[in-house]
Amino acid sequence: MAAALSATGCTQLVLKTSQSSTKAPPLRILVTIAVHGNEPCGVDAANELLAAGLLQPPPNAELTLLVGNPLALARDTRFVDVNLNRVVKRGATAAGSAEHECSLALMAACDRADAWLDIHSTSAASPAYALPAEDAVSGALAAELPVGYVLHEIVHSTPSKGTTGDYALTAKVPFVCVECGQHAALSSVANARAVILAFVDACARRAALWRGGKRQRLAVAPAAGADTRRGGGARVRRRPTQMRSASAEYVREGFRWEGGKRPKAFAWADGGAILARDGASRAVRAPAGGCYVVMPTAMPFVGEEAYFYGFPLEGGGAKRKR
Repeated sequence: MAAALSATGCTQLVLKTSQSSTKAPPLRILVTIAVHGNEPCGVDAANELLAAGLLQPPPNAELTLLVGNPLALARDTRFVDVNLNRVVKRGATAAGSAEHECSLALMAACDRADAWLDIHSTSAASPAYALPAEDAVSGALAAELPVGYVLHEIVHSTPSKGTTGDYALTAKVPFVCVECGQHAALSSVANARAVILAFVDACARRAALWRGGKRQRLAVAPAAGADTRRGGGARVRRRPTQMRSASAEYVREGFRWEGGKRPKAFAWADGGAILARDGASRAVRAPAGGCYVVMPTAMPFVGEEAYFYGFPLEGGGAKRKR
């Protein structure tokens, strides 16, 4: 049995299968977990899959599991010095911080990968949803995962342009981040298990279809009868709702939800509705025309996102409320 991943022991595990007779280079799949230290669902999910013998790379493939921020995970804190998921870029200002080496490790792992899945969770209760990089393969991979929503543009919306998704896009590596639910919820671990298996399987199917150049290893079109389970026949499930979320409201001093009531994830807010206030009692309102409230925080931190604005994507299944 493979070693268990942890904050202080094994922080990286590489699973390999034998090379195929075609002498093609192995498909390299990267799964990162605990990029934020208070989001352990990916670690728990990976260890459960390893213990059950369910996490096996497909033929002629290499699967790397990487704990993103081991020290923050050991301390059960989002980060130690700086938010790691804002400094994953060349020339970032993480030097001297506890996250500096973590950032370098994430970039190095991405540079040798053909596809990247980044597992996260949220401070408030939420269904699982995917955040792909803005390229065709990433979006297509996200749509095959067992999630309720796919949110486009959001991983590239932070001012720092230093998210894992930002780096993957510059490296031309297909990328999907999945928020699996609330930090401490058992359902988040179950969601993470299902997402990891589905991502590995989706990459394997697309690699079999691939007919492209040397760097891009995955095809855009999925195989017919795509299955999100290991073994068994085709599984029929609802396609995730597609939305666009390119902007956020940030936490200021004195931030508080209006009436002390935080909106539910993906709740609809009518245009002009007051969602929150800050220390100066400034009203934070929904934009004209209304929006869906995405990733509303239960742990406001000054300078980070309070929530994102979500809007229906044409043909994506979400309807603009009247």
